[in-house]
Amino acid sequence: MDAEDELRERNRDNDDLDEAEEVNAHLVEMRRQAMIENLVNMGLPEEWAVRAAQQTDISRSETAAITWIIERMELEQSGHAG
Repeated sequence: MDAEDELRERNRDNDDLDEAEEVNAHLVEMRRQAMIENLVNMGLPEEWAVRAAQQTDISRSETAAITWIIERMELEQSGHAG
């Protein structure tokens, strides 16, 4: 394999990685939207659901997001929001 062939191979590998990253980003966004929808369906305000989905690890269940919401609500109610 000459240098030109190696360069083409590397470019193909990079293209494959870029495509995989795009797919992963799309899947993460779909998961985030599903989490927001589930939280809103549980009766939580949409603003809180969006904030929780942005602040918590999206790979975890809604439990982490609900915990985050409860903690923030308590902080805001006590006047210590930051």
